[in-house]
Amino acid sequence: MWKQTTPFIFLKNNKSSEHSRYDAAHELGHLVLHRHRGLRGRGAEQEADAFASAFLMPKGSVIAYASTYPTLATLMELKRIWTASVAALNCRLHAVGMLSDWQYRTLCIQIAQHGYRTKQPNRPHVRHRRFYRRFLQRYTKKELIDHMWRAPCASHSPS
Repeated sequence: MWKQTTPFIFLKNNKSSEHSRYDAAHELGHLVLHRHRGLRGRGAEQEADAFASAFLMPKGSVIAYASTYPTLATLMELKRIWTASVAALNCRLHAVGMLSDWQYRTLCIQIAQHGYRTKQPNRPHVRHRRFYRRFLQRYTKKELIDHMWRAPCASHSPS
């Protein structure tokens, strides 16, 4: 969402930190890639996904840390390096050519069988949720919206 020339990104706070980071990077991808082109639809979503993956898990870093034949267990260890979901890491390894189509599909099946598409194993400790909950409880919806839409460069008189 844009207000004049200022972009705003809103994220749900009920997702894992891995999913929230990916969502934020995905939305950043839309801002960077599609602001002036106006691309929409499936192509825009795929580009934003590719941007998020590359932004959060740079190719050189992925190649340096990932093993030649990753397993679900190694993906679970590697996810800590980039704070990425197991599924996102699997996609990234495939995109950079470290997994064959067969290896990628096999890991996709294992990820789904373990329920890791919707919940993350070995989640990092997240402190920000309590902060956001307290913050949102302090403001009514109207006060919060008014606060967010204030001019970013409002002048302040010295005290």
